[in-house]
Formats: sequence, structure tokens, C-alpha cells
Amino acid sequence: GVRISGDCSADSNGASGSEGRPDTNALISGDPATDVTDAMQQSLEVFEPWHLDACLHALAVAQALSVELSRQPSAAAAAVVTAITIEQAEDAVISEVCRRRESVPERSVRFWSVRIFEPAVSCRSSLPGKLLRELQRQ
Repeated sequence: GVRISGDCSADSNGASGSEGRPDTNALISGDPATDVTDAMQQSLEVFEPWHLDACLHALAVAQALSVELSRQPSAAAAAVVTAITIEQAEDAVISEVCRRRESVPERSVRFWSVRIFEPAVSCRSSLPGKLLRELQRQ
């Protein structure tokens, strides 16, 4: 299986962290993808806070795994497709967390600091940085 190591050294393209991935936000600006993102955001409105915590953690780990998989030549194309889907879900979950910013429980913040900002995950996933930027912007 694929294991996420704690080493955040440069990937096979010489990029570290999320810098080596394509900018999927540019790909999401079309009509069908926007519809999917909007539908996901509406669906997330019924989630409990702990659902959002679990989603954030799962998305960060999935994104970190896609970076690991992209280092293996046979899986590179599949990892890019997976990253696009993860990016859409990530945007929707972060948007919902920001919408609820005033009522985010301290328990959630503690969960994020232990799970999402774990070095082996946060150095390969753009989610932790994006979450912080969006929360600060709101």
C-alpha cells in the first residue's frame, strides 16, 4: 500500500507540498464543475460540525495520498483526476466551515490542529493553508 511518510522533501518534479499539483481552481471555473460544487455546498448545510471536521481530515489525507501516488509513474494520471475531485469537495467543505465560523466549537479547532495540521499531511496538502486563509478572510 501507499504510506504517507513524514518526509516532505521535494517530489519527483522538484516541487514540495502542493506546489507540484496543477491549479485546479482554473479548471473548476466552467459550468458543469460549478454546478457540482454548488450542489455539494447545499448538501453540506445539513452536516453536523463533527461531520465537517471528519471531512476536512479525510480530504487532507486523500490529497496527501494523491501526491504520494503521483510520485509513482503508473498512477500519475489517476492522481490528477482524484485531485480535481478532492479540490471540488475541499472548496465546498471549507466554504461551509467559513459560513459557520462564528459557531465553530473549540473541540473542532483542537481536532484540526492534531489531525489536519499533522506534518506528514499538511506538507502535502493545500487544505490546511487554504482553510486558514479562508477563515482569516471571512
